[in-house]
Amino acid sequence: MNIFKRLLALFLICTFSLIMFACNENYDKDDSNKNDPSDNNDDEQYTGLDEEPPVLELLTIKNQTSSGAIPTHCYYPYVPTLLDRLVTIRNAIESGSVDESTVKTELSYLLRMGEDLSLYYDYAQNLCTTDGTMIYGASSEVGSRYETPPATLVANDDDSLKKALEVSYPGDVILIRDQIEINMSDLYSAGDYDQFHGEKIDYCLNIPAGVTIAGERGKDGKTGGVLKVSDETDLLITLGEGSRLSGLVIQGPDGENNRNCENISFGILMAGNNSIVDNCEIAGFADTAVKVAANGVQIKNNYFHHIQSEFAGYAIAIANGQATVEGNLFNHISHLIYIQGASSSLTLKNNVEAGSLDGEPILIDLGGGKDIDFPAQVISAKDIIVENNTFLSPNPLFELNGLPSTDWKVRYNLFAYDPYFHNSGELKLQDVTQSIYDRRYICENNVYDVRNPRVISKKSGVSTSGYVLSGKKVTAFTVFETKAPPVFAQTYTTPITTGAYYTLDGSPYRTLRKLLNSDKLTPKQSVDYLDNVFQAFTGYDYQNIQVLLTKNAENDPTGGGKGYSKIYSTGDYVVTDLYDLQYALIKAKAGEVVFIPGGTVMDFSIGSELNTLVVPEGVTIASDRGLVREDGSVSPGAIITSFAMINEPLIDVSGNNVTLSGIVLKGCDPFTHYSHYNKAYETGLRNGNRYYAMLPYTRGIVVTGSNLTIDNCEFTGFSFAAIHFDTGSDRIVSENNVISHCYFHHNQRASAGIAVSVVRGK
Repeated sequence: MNIFKRLLALFLICTFSLIMFACNENYDKDDSNKNDPSDNNDDEQYTGLDEEPPVLELLTIKNQTSSGAIPTHCYYPYVPTLLDRLVTIRNAIESGSVDESTVKTELSYLLRMGEDLSLYYDYAQNLCTTDGTMIYGASSEVGSRYETPPATLVANDDDSLKKALEVSYPGDVILIRDQIEINMSDLYSAGDYDQFHGEKIDYCLNIPAGVTIAGERGKDGKTGGVLKVSDETDLLITLGEGSRLSGLVIQGPDGENNRNCENISFGILMAGNNSIVDNCEIAGFADTAVKVAANGVQIKNNYFHHIQSEFAGYAIAIANGQATVEGNLFNHISHLIYIQGASSSLTLKNNVEAGSLDGEPILIDLGGGKDIDFPAQVISAKDIIVENNTFLSPNPLFELNGLPSTDWKVRYNLFAYDPYFHNSGELKLQDVTQSIYDRRYICENNVYDVRNPRVISKKSGVSTSGYVLSGKKVTAFTVFETKAPPVFAQTYTTPITTGAYYTLDGSPYRTLRKLLNSDKLTPKQSVDYLDNVFQAFTGYDYQNIQVLLTKNAENDPTGGGKGYSKIYSTGDYVVTDLYDLQYALIKAKAGEVVFIPGGTVMDFSIGSELNTLVVPEGVTIASDRGLVREDGSVSPGAIITSFAMINEPLIDVSGNNVTLSGIVLKGCDPFTHYSHYNKAYETGLRNGNRYYAMLPYTRGIVVTGSNLTIDNCEFTGFSFAAIHFDTGSDRIVSENNVISHCYFHHNQRASAGIAVSVVRGK
């Protein structure tokens, strides 16, 4: 028995010694400074964090009236709601039923509706927090910083910009002054001109090496000059080595109703090493705003917004390039960053996502070879460093289709929600274990949940989720709450029902801002200002349209819409997308109705091509434009649109006895194109009809059949004609056609822009 006890004691001593040796081997004390970001702070005391999945409670906007912090030119509001408030405050001012303070608050709210900056203003003064030593989140101003060098050349239109680029040398700065708008669609669609051969030459805006194109965005409240395209484009601007794009507005053709868009609108290609895009507002590209295909590029202090689509919507796409992305504001984006390629590198720091993100901030796509540590995974990037950013949407940080190969750090960021909602799920990937947190993926010292802020890291062997809670205490967040004022007059309904509004520039918002900042206007002057804003949105004068429609009152309203007596509410086929519509038209027989519910948006363009819709003989396509719904709202009708600037029509009516009722046909070209007209006939080489025709005409409906009825429809944005009557291949004249109670607007290309064109027909 004594021998047994001695052996047992010896066994326990040896076992205890081995345990102590192992502990000393694996957990030597780290004497480094725990606040030094250069080490892993292994001496930090952590508590495992495994919680039940929380219920998602979305943050709501508390500050409803602050505006104007970010220089903005491009606005994409829901215009009917904005017009409701615009007209009601206008009427309240006119009647004297509202005081000046309330007017100012309402004007601020209108501007805020236009900006639609999500949660940004709630946290604009609280974009970061601190534990007294470290800063978590974006610690600097974002979205704008004016740093443009003196100009050496000036451009006022597409022609002078093209010439300035042709004569520029490294070091030149080409200035586009504030509020100058250059629509590149003329050059892109019509091309350059070979006068000798009389042929089109494709044109692309290339910024040569070392040259800067600059605007004045952010200087004394200016929003910057504008470079834009009004139709689908696969590339707007290319930057060469060391070139720079600064202080401008870069506006694409998309921006609203494009989440299901299949277009491929690209904005900027950074093809040259060490090129820079800074202090720009970049909006309206359904696919990608900025593509990086070079090294050492900088993308900083820009405002990216309304870069959205179902299949892409990337503010920045990196393909075997290296980019530093710093000081940017992102709003209404599908993904902030797309990164792909084994040599791609990203440094993302001091940026703010405003709380309106559709998908993950960073999409890591499939890359190259297999990962050494986790063989089931592929290498998709080289380095990804994410530091001191603020994310206000409850989305996972990464969509992981592969892993970075070397440096992967996520540190000192602020995430607005519980870590459960921001977890990228790397431990769910095949072969990936918690050992990834030891050296490969350093995810530490990030603050989560603005309601209950905590410093949280990821470590191996502490919790099943990998999350561990630090003992550090950080300052709480406070939001300055302001309420939108009530509506002071009866909700306004526009006299003409419309589903297509245009703010072709930022002028209505500049007018609102001027009115807000003015202290000496009479009520009459304020009403005049608001009437100008109304006209900028609708295309017609607020007071005159009331008189005009009253004088021309009929049983059915002029222009159709609300009050029209023959509004469809259903049909034999009810469809909500393009493919169902095409299938229904194949099946439909003469006398049947294919119905599209109001509010539906169908984009007929795919890239630069167009799916022209052919309506069979005797079939009706209808929507419910003007229908008053149960909640009192008025249906704008279904919108059929296209972003492709080509000569093909949206709808072809070659059969007889077709009816189109209650739909909105919206083209891509509501612009006048005076610059193109002048180059063809008035200035420069005066290349005449042949050059003028190189800019494609757009048309809504081409009619070669007879007995067509079009009623209660809206037609807008067609450069040549909204409706065009002609003879078919059989040379039979189209006749007995009726167009009634329709609304035509913004069909206005110089020397064309026709509502109804009749070449041969009745």
